[in-house]
Amino acid sequence: MNNTLALQLHNPWWTREELILEDSKIIEFSKQKYQWIPEFYHHFPKNKDVILTLRGPRQVGKTTLVKLLIKKILLKNKHQRELIFYYPCDNIENFKELYELLFNFIQDTRAKEPRQRLYLFLDEISFVKEWQRAIKSLADLDFFKNATLLITGSNSLDILFSGERLPGRRGQIFSPDIELLPLSFRELVLLVKPDIEELNAAHKDRLLKKLLFDYLVCGGFPASINEYFTKTLISPARYEVYLQWIQGDLHKTNKSEDLGLRLISRLVDSISSTVSWYNLAKRTGIVSHSTVEEYVDILEKIFVLNKIFYCSLNGQPDYKKNKKIYFIDPFIFNTLKTKIDGFLGDAYVYSLNYLKNSELLPKIMENLVHNYLNRSFDQVFYFSGKNKEIDFITKHKSRRRYFEVKYQNKVRVAEFREAQKMIGANNLTVITKQDYESCGYIKLIPIHQFLFSSL
Repeated sequence: MNNTLALQLHNPWWTREELILEDSKIIEFSKQKYQWIPEFYHHFPKNKDVILTLRGPRQVGKTTLVKLLIKKILLKNKHQRELIFYYPCDNIENFKELYELLFNFIQDTRAKEPRQRLYLFLDEISFVKEWQRAIKSLADLDFFKNATLLITGSNSLDILFSGERLPGRRGQIFSPDIELLPLSFRELVLLVKPDIEELNAAHKDRLLKKLLFDYLVCGGFPASINEYFTKTLISPARYEVYLQWIQGDLHKTNKSEDLGLRLISRLVDSISSTVSWYNLAKRTGIVSHSTVEEYVDILEKIFVLNKIFYCSLNGQPDYKKNKKIYFIDPFIFNTLKTKIDGFLGDAYVYSLNYLKNSELLPKIMENLVHNYLNRSFDQVFYFSGKNKEIDFITKHKSRRRYFEVKYQNKVRVAEFREAQKMIGANNLTVITKQDYESCGYIKLIPIHQFLFSSL
């Protein structure tokens, strides 16, 4: 397929603005009962010369967000249609091909419209080798003057670090790197029950408890949320899609899918516990602990999991000690666990059963708390000493906060006096199953209330 035809196919609005409404992502979004529009949509800098990166896992809605922005620019802002450029980069092999594509489009368009703003959207750029070289070269030629460029990708560190290699070329904007993650529990609640704040306290509390279980089942991906809340189930095909994404990205990085799943199996079993690369290598049959570290790093880059490090109570991290591993979303955890346990074909029912009855539930709840804290603070660590432990220590600038997760039927403030003494005159928040209590520096709060709150 020649470039001209490919460009026409990916930019049908060049013929007529209304053709954006026939885009498959726009049609799919319009059919959803629960339509999630990320905050970035409302803050897109439409009149600034900037180079933005939007990174997040596959299936989270990056392409849909891009198409919604194009629709808004076309139909609401009435911007000239030939000045809006979109291209999916999955099949672009290297920076030279990318450079040629952009150079020709911008040069031809500027010859016709030298003073009008260009909007350029490059989708899924992560696997274009050395893509930043093309962007840097064009920026050095002033090709992005009077242009707004948004680049999306599913490999977090690649697109972030590549973006950082463009110093002085990204425009006047405070934060040019945007992360699009699956919905948090609070975001899910406000999406499916937007009037929840109008309910009385008792009714709101009961509803939050129910929705927390729903969140454990469907997670925060828009497609799984809509399927679950409209059909009261999630199809096997939905789990397969997310599994194929993970396996496909491992393959694209020249890693073994089999070794990746073997390692993931051990990480699922070890959720909320400390792990070492050496022991993981031994338990999975992987030859080297450095290979384990490399696989974990890739799984973190493609938004499957996060690792956190040890930190002393006085705030000093130690990156050599054992780590803790958490999965970024409940639906990802369910997909991987059902695959590992051999129930992928009946994943929905299997997930319901172990979420209702499993001894894993307290650990899964700790995973949820980690995800919430990871979104809310610059850094998250754990502490573990002789017969002493703090699940999470967060750091923001010079301030530290301490969190403990105790998901059990009965919890009392008195149980945490020793833990509070360890951290001195600092607040300790204990996330419980159902107990409220506050005394001095110790506060107990049920997990459904904690996850719905704003820190």
